[in-house]
Amino acid sequence: MRTRGAHRRRSGRVTVVSLGTEEYLEAIERVSGEGLVSGIVYDALHLIAAERAGCERIYTLNVDHFQRLGDDVIAVSAP
Repeated sequence: MRTRGAHRRRSGRVTVVSLGTEEYLEAIERVSGEGLVSGIVYDALHLIAAERAGCERIYTLNVDHFQRLGDDVIAVSAP
């Protein structure tokens, strides 16, 4: 059973976060509100999932994408 917004810890290292319609709409609003297009919506979904899971940092090769999304709560770093 999928629960919207729920997350659970797997193997002590990975947290699985289920996203529902609300989170997808939020991601679309975030990117469109900044005039962004294309695949950055997936980065917005990753950011929303990280927020829901209480993450403090995201590691990505697309640091600039996350910086454009303007989240000041979660630190973004390259691996």
